[in-house]
Amino acid sequence: MNIVRLLLTFLLSVGCFAQAWVDRTNGNGPGPTWTRPSMGFDPVRGHSVLVQNLSQGNGQTWTWDGVSWVNRGPAPGSFGGMAWHAATQQLVGISSSSSMGLTTYTLNTWTGTAWTSLGNVAAGSASWPNDFQVGAYDPVRQESVFRLSGTQQALIYNGSTVSLRTMVSGPTAQSVPEAMAWDPVAQRVVLARNEFMQQLIGSTWLYLSVVRFYEWSGFGWNVRYPQVTPGLLGGMATDTQRNRIVLFDGDGPTSQTLGANQPYHTWTYSNGSLTQLSPPLSPTPRENAAMTFDSNRGVIVLFGGSSNYGDTWELDLGPMASFNSYGNGCVGSRGIPTITPVAGSLPRIGSTFTLQVSNLPLSGPAFLAIGFSDTDYGGTPLPLDLGVIGAPGCNLLCAVDGLYGLTNVLGSATWSINIPNIPGGRFFNQAIPFDPTASPLGLTTSNGGHSILGL
Repeated sequence: MNIVRLLLTFLLSVGCFAQAWVDRTNGNGPGPTWTRPSMGFDPVRGHSVLVQNLSQGNGQTWTWDGVSWVNRGPAPGSFGGMAWHAATQQLVGISSSSSMGLTTYTLNTWTGTAWTSLGNVAAGSASWPNDFQVGAYDPVRQESVFRLSGTQQALIYNGSTVSLRTMVSGPTAQSVPEAMAWDPVAQRVVLARNEFMQQLIGSTWLYLSVVRFYEWSGFGWNVRYPQVTPGLLGGMATDTQRNRIVLFDGDGPTSQTLGANQPYHTWTYSNGSLTQLSPPLSPTPRENAAMTFDSNRGVIVLFGGSSNYGDTWELDLGPMASFNSYGNGCVGSRGIPTITPVAGSLPRIGSTFTLQVSNLPLSGPAFLAIGFSDTDYGGTPLPLDLGVIGAPGCNLLCAVDGLYGLTNVLGSATWSINIPNIPGGRFFNQAIPFDPTASPLGLTTSNGGHSILGL
């Protein structure tokens, strides 16, 4: 049987972690509004903070602890994005107001019960304030960056002062839905925004919506082009435990967008690469959803969007991909056979995972066992001492549910597998080379390897 089919058959039979959204709506929280909500997470107080703009200059603050929503009173309006300033342990949010055609932006910190102003910055003309401002924290520069929608400017908070910075590069100054989040892999703040591209459909040129991605340089935005991308932006937040940005798109069955009618709307973003997930349950696609990551509970929280949604959802991405060595091999003619991942290789979903087997005899057959238990093999407890059958000091460390021949090249071999989309699935490996001079049985064994499938 093909190795991936073998793995899928077993993992599906025993059941594994499934990446899925869970509807947490309980009827006692905030309702839908026609303006875009904003959300951030306060790890000190252990709650997600949501601000809704009920009308111009009139906002409401709510907190979510994973069980219930609590109304915390008014918020400055019009309120935009939030960012956790880790260096000072502050949740910072941006609000704006307009007078005589001049827009004034204010940064505010959350005290746990109310918002406190950090000071105002007047920045150019605008006919009205808006809630499209977005923000994220840059841990490399220890700055919270807030992009001012419809301008080429950003508001920067370094923990003590607020300053205005004009961009030297980046997208056009259009007021469009945007989101910002930190990419832990690329070590960059990422901006996602709805833009338009010209596409020939049949004999007609159409302007279709597409999500564009940019990275913050400290003074401007540099565009990134993933191979695939959603057509509309729903919301975005960083899962800092799994080092992935999670993006929910706004594509729907009636959308005039690239990728419309697709069945799945949840993506992960890392270092310019987008991966589409296929959870069995998801929120209805929508634009302008509020999203944040609850680092205390390890889940993405999503609320509302698209002016008619007032629901609450959570997403757990599941485990990180990992490999751990366990047990010991036994001495052969060229030392102890050893299995390790090839440098940089882990059993990440959608990737090829490769193991390196070293210290084999210079020639001769060798095999790699794959099993789904390290404690039991057909009713026999593991590890199993092979000394009783002529291989003293050697132990069988995993069940042998599959056995695959290795190509031994001067004492070294590799083995690869395409990792299926089963988060939390696990398997075990052990190399078994033939080594006539090593033992009466004529074989040795390597250490064991324990792999967990994940991001």
